[in-house]
Amino acid sequence: MVASPPPANLLLAIPVPPPNQSPPPGPPVPVQQPTEVGRFSYDDAGAFHPDARSLRHWYPPTVIPVMDAGAREAGPPGVPLDRAPVPPAEARDQVDLNGQFEAYDPNVGNGIEPLDNLLRGLVAHGQWTHESGAPGISLVTWRGILTKLLVAPYNDRDEWELGAVYHRGTLFLHEHVTASQTRDRDAQRADPRRARMTFWGYRFESLSVLPSPPSTLPDLPAALRARVATPVNQHAQFCSVVRTKLGAHRVLVGAEVDCADSNGTYVELKTHRLGAHPRAHAGWRAKLLRVWAQSFLAGVPTVAVGFRDDDGIVRAVVRYRTLELPRAVRGAHDAWDPQLCLRFAADAVDRIVAAVRDASSSGSEGEAGHPRAFTIRFSPRTRAVHVLHTPGGTGDPTAPAPGCRRVLPDWFLAGASGPEEE
Repeated sequence: MVASPPPANLLLAIPVPPPNQSPPPGPPVPVQQPTEVGRFSYDDAGAFHPDARSLRHWYPPTVIPVMDAGAREAGPPGVPLDRAPVPPAEARDQVDLNGQFEAYDPNVGNGIEPLDNLLRGLVAHGQWTHESGAPGISLVTWRGILTKLLVAPYNDRDEWELGAVYHRGTLFLHEHVTASQTRDRDAQRADPRRARMTFWGYRFESLSVLPSPPSTLPDLPAALRARVATPVNQHAQFCSVVRTKLGAHRVLVGAEVDCADSNGTYVELKTHRLGAHPRAHAGWRAKLLRVWAQSFLAGVPTVAVGFRDDDGIVRAVVRYRTLELPRAVRGAHDAWDPQLCLRFAADAVDRIVAAVRDASSSGSEGEAGHPRAFTIRFSPRTRAVHVLHTPGGTGDPTAPAPGCRRVLPDWFLAGASGPEEE
């Protein structure tokens, strides 16, 4: 079989190492502990605010066990919890993830987030100034995009595509909607079971948090009843902006955060099916890779997993320490290696930044004064990340909305602090 010739607009191809390959010898990849440098919120109507008003507070249901990973009753962290007591019938509504499902609209939320509000947060918190940019920062993006690079060596299923521009010494990355993502989204929305299971994740979050620290609430029982009776709000969310380092590059990353505990420490919330079958174990370890990557990048130290049965009833909650997750899978035949992930991601960022920077400085400006645009694609079939010149200088025309077609919005390039000042 003759290999297809590379695209004429190919700038760079980065081979992705196979999952069974050991990291190359050498010191560990330099990674800096993420430091929070900004916060912003979306309120119940989805409006942006440069503050923490939508930060929620961890308070799990009290009618089921809440355990720490490694405890005898929780079992080893490398396998999913396989059994837990059935909650009492009179308290079932506190842990039933089906509650308020009739008010759920699968068409709200879940869309790919453009960079606009992350950029507003950077400007509001002084991390980007229109006089000097962000000195010393190589990359600005969302956490989910860096997660894609981290887990690429173990990704044998999902393709993805990014838009990229180099502006005032910094690379900016956002995500494009691919045809396969659109097909999967439409199939999920058309499948009642998949739609319900997606809702279960949102519902677990709403049943595990309160709008204020529990110690400050004048009537805690009333607040707990209210969260059971309140539909899931798909607009409200809280985001943290962190500065970290990956290899040779300092990056600014925006990340949605589920909640904070009583010490103000962030907690990631997930759900997973109770399961004892070996195939369930493999799926759990693959999930732990993404959970580790997401939480590690944002500096979230704790992950709380609600283990549910097939009827959507949460039977127990287990807390995991993010930095201990790699050790939990060590020795399994399908274990993943965090150093392989970090080495590939650091190398990919290094090469992408250099390639886009050099091509931007030597090429013409993009459309309507925008920086020259590039497209970054990954396909499990080719096992490579491809960086390409974007024809015409704009982002991918299949992006979901005009605001997503260009990586950087007009107001940002014009020196305003938000779209209302254009």
